[in-house]
Amino acid sequence: MLADCLAGPEAGIALLSAFFPDGPGGASLTEQDTWARLTLYHGEPAKALAIARNRQAAKDSALARLVPVDALLTLGDRESAVAELATMRELANERSIAPLVAAGQIALHDQEWADAEEQFRSALAILPSVSAVRGLAQALVGGGLVEEAAVALADGARVAAGETAPELWEQLAVLRESRGDLAAAANARDERLAGLEALAERLRTELAELRESGGLRRVTRAPGPVDLPPPPVHVPDAKWLPGDPSTLDDTAPELERTLFEHFGH
Repeated sequence: MLADCLAGPEAGIALLSAFFPDGPGGASLTEQDTWARLTLYHGEPAKALAIARNRQAAKDSALARLVPVDALLTLGDRESAVAELATMRELANERSIAPLVAAGQIALHDQEWADAEEQFRSALAILPSVSAVRGLAQALVGGGLVEEAAVALADGARVAAGETAPELWEQLAVLRESRGDLAAAANARDERLAGLEALAERLRTELAELRESGGLRRVTRAPGPVDLPPPPVHVPDAKWLPGDPSTLDDTAPELERTLFEHFGH
């Protein structure tokens, strides 16, 4: 069920594993990005970093380095994350928001709330992005601007794609609960449920169309290198609003794009 898939990173990894039993190395680039991101959210930053590095070996880009930035910050290696950002800036085109999102993540790690807010607002001025909305909200909460953060999440949820709006509504609900506003939290969860129901119906329709057309195929390729074992992870003061930069390639097929949007939290 869709709700089960959206319940956590384990369900997303299980779905990817079902489609690509050879592991991340047998998946396409977009799905490798998704796999790395979900692995990071599962609390395995070293393993996520290994998956992301293998993906970079196939095709490097600014977008492909977003997961490494987050993984390195989670591992406490700020110096390497900053070096990663410098490379991202060299690879990115002038309209890419990836370096801005990465710079915002580093600022959040440093608890430089004003700088983080500026980076994420700059990203949003170029392209509406769920990752930038989340980062902006976290920066605002860090700076004590809770109501502004709630507005940012609600506004972002209203304009987000169907796959990502429920996530933002849930984050708003958690924020409201943390402040004791249970009625507002319930309203946000009602919006989330409506979004999930609409998404489930759309996916059922798309899946039926794919099956009828014979377009649903399993892709297998040679497996990638062995993943590194995960160390213990601690991410302070960020549980309610995890980082989630988009890592889509511009050339990703629609099915891959949809898969990432479902599980690219």
